[in-house]
Amino acid sequence: MDFDETTHEVYVPDMQHRQVDVIAYKITQKNQTTKQPLRMFPMEGVPVSVAITNDGQLGFIALQNGHVVMLDLPGRQSMKTYATGSNPHFVITGVYPPPVLPPSENTTGSAQTSSGWQNGLRILLSLSFCLHSLDYS
Repeated sequence: MDFDETTHEVYVPDMQHRQVDVIAYKITQKNQTTKQPLRMFPMEGVPVSVAITNDGQLGFIALQNGHVVMLDLPGRQSMKTYATGSNPHFVITGVYPPPVLPPSENTTGSAQTSSGWQNGLRILLSLSFCLHSLDYS
């Protein structure tokens, strides 16, 4: 579950219904009732973890089937689904993702650049895979 500071909404994985429920954290008027959940994001797998970026623009949902879904929160739609090659149990977003990863040795001087969220996602998925691969016995 995660909290969007910009909208005061909480994103909750609903494993039973294979969706992410969005609920209002606080009501602005006394005695005002709000239908809960405010909205739902259906998933193609069972959601286990949610992370919202600090600017409220993107949401990342880890699914039991080894995928991570990226949501466009203002647009209220799924943007892309990534296969992690593992089964992530959590997703973490940071305040300051790196703007660009350093170019690898096999790229030219005009290295292909990506946006910050793409690089942050690569790091996140790599970290998730590494943590999952650890042997805790």
